[in-house]
Amino acid sequence: MAAKTPKILAIEYDNKTDALYLRFSDSKVSYSKEITSNLIIDFDEANHPVGLDLQRATETIKRSKRLSGMFVSPPQPGNIGLELLME
Repeated sequence: MAAKTPKILAIEYDNKTDALYLRFSDSKVSYSKEITSNLIIDFDEANHPVGLDLQRATETIKRSKRLSGMFVSPPQPGNIGLELLME
């Protein structure tokens, strides 16, 4: 069975720190896991992803061909796969 891709509830961008935060759930963050030096994923008590914190977002998105294309084209309703950010 394929993993369910979380829906995005909110997107926050801080241009002072160049940080992009994608919120998938209103659940309380129980812990965070650093995936790479740019990527931290927040989880709830049930180990479900709550949010994704992308540091140095502009640089990271420019380096990722798949993400760059996604943000150049008009946003589409639906999901963003975590695998796009972990390449």
